[in-house]
Amino acid sequence: MPELDSVREALGNEAVYRRARHMITEDERTVVGASHIRARQFAEVAAHVRKPRLSGEGGGGVSAPKHSDGAPILLDAPPQQSEAAPPTLK
Repeated sequence: MPELDSVREALGNEAVYRRARHMITEDERTVVGASHIRARQFAEVAAHVRKPRLSGEGGGGVSAPKHSDGAPILLDAPPQQSEAAPPTLK
């Protein structure tokens, strides 16, 4: 992240810097998580998902709903279709 930090002022917008930092750290987290999945290390996947994200600290501008234990909600049921919505084709 030193490269991003070196151009922080040149970006001219703190929100742009935070978004870029978020993308970098989430990409790194995704690579680590995928390697655990490939190795079938599912306990490590769960622990990895529950670790605090550095990009989320200090207001990265991106957030997700959390469970009562603080873990992000990743797999929820799809939203229910409202009565006003047209039916879907199957």
